[in-house]
Amino acid sequence: MKAEELNERLAPIALAMGVETLALDEEGAVTLVSDMVEILIEADEDSDSVFISALLASAPPMGATDILEQMLRANVLTQQTAGATLGMDRDLNVVVLSLRLSGAELRAHEPAFQERLMTFIEAAEYWAFMLSEEGLDAASAQTDEAHRIHLSTYRG
Repeated sequence: MKAEELNERLAPIALAMGVETLALDEEGAVTLVSDMVEILIEADEDSDSVFISALLASAPPMGATDILEQMLRANVLTQQTAGATLGMDRDLNVVVLSLRLSGAELRAHEPAFQERLMTFIEAAEYWAFMLSEEGLDAASAQTDEAHRIHLSTYRG
């Protein structure tokens, strides 16, 4: 997607955030900061796409099978990731949530970008919490597989 086109979609978000302007830099990217994570938004004209990513937390230790299993289960049909994908960047040693949106999809449904961005931020904050010490403690305390931590748990 062209930078100008993405900037048009960022304008209503800037208004909702109460900032004068929200626009891509000369490299075609902008970073939003939420309470728990930084969200990187990038325009890629060659693939007519928008890439959204968040570095969530340090990668869990190799023996942390419970959280790794939860992350893998969340990726199945992107059920707990708002359509995004969880992964690990071994170079940075961090867990990453990433999403690719096609320009065609965003053009077909005008509010799609804002809707997808908001659900991505919610998922990123959820997983940042789940990967925090508090979230890992809460997850390890769960013994009943049917019981799940609701998204509002970390918002207190």
